[in-house]
Amino acid sequence: PDAQDPAVQGALQPLRVAPSGQPALEPEGVTAGGAEADRPRVLLVEDNAEVRAFVAEVLGETCTVMAASDGEEGLAQARAWQPDLIVSDVMMPRLSGDRFLAALRAERAFDTVPVLLLSARADDALRVRLLQQGAQDYLVKPFAPAELQVRVRNLLAAKRAGDLLRGELHTLETDLESLGRQMQVRHRALQTALDATA
Repeated sequence: PDAQDPAVQGALQPLRVAPSGQPALEPEGVTAGGAEADRPRVLLVEDNAEVRAFVAEVLGETCTVMAASDGEEGLAQARAWQPDLIVSDVMMPRLSGDRFLAALRAERAFDTVPVLLLSARADDALRVRLLQQGAQDYLVKPFAPAELQVRVRNLLAAKRAGDLLRGELHTLETDLESLGRQMQVRHRALQTALDATA
């Protein structure tokens, strides 16, 4: 695709989504129609209720947020909801953030879904290991709300651009397959005509 194409340029710009009320913290609170349908969907996986409410409020300004209290619940919700982005704590009961990340990366449905991990540990080795295992970003607590918003916006913009480019590539591949079939038909027709005149 042409880098100057307005659609490509639009995808590369940070998402501009107008706020529309409080974030949804439960599955039944997520709406599928109206303005909510245009908002990026973020799955928040955090076992601390206060942190979960804080992050949901920050992200709820521009996104539709669904919250889970641990990795097992988060994995089930991710499969059912297909979020655009996942924000997860690292230290959690039942299924920790690193195991949750591994489970996500083992399923093709989440290949293109970015994961932002939150941790109270400023551990460079842990951060590098989790980034190597498929996380797109790692943010140390406590963090400024503006920093979280910028990181989330950048990850969503990158995913949107990637989705657009993958769509363009799929269209191109489909067009090439169609062209190839047309050439085969014409080649057979030409060969039949040549055989008839021989």
